Amino acid sequence: MIGKGRTPDPPEVREKMLATMRAKSLFNREQTAEDIAEVALWLSSPAAALITGVALPVDGGWSIRSI
Repeated sequence: MIGKGRTPDPPEVREKMLATMRAKSLFNREQTAEDIAEVALWLSSPAAALITGVALPVDGGWSIRSI
């Protein structure tokens, strides 16, 4: 998701950004489109029938560690 709609960064800059994201993640990796899709699929399933009006970050803990 980084870089979308921007001028592409040199590979070393992109890797530095990804390394920073990994370091802030509780799982030491960046999230993937598949991670987001799995949550969207679960939210649209009967298992999530009682989930309403909630912000659900799918960021591997990045948002709570970047405070």
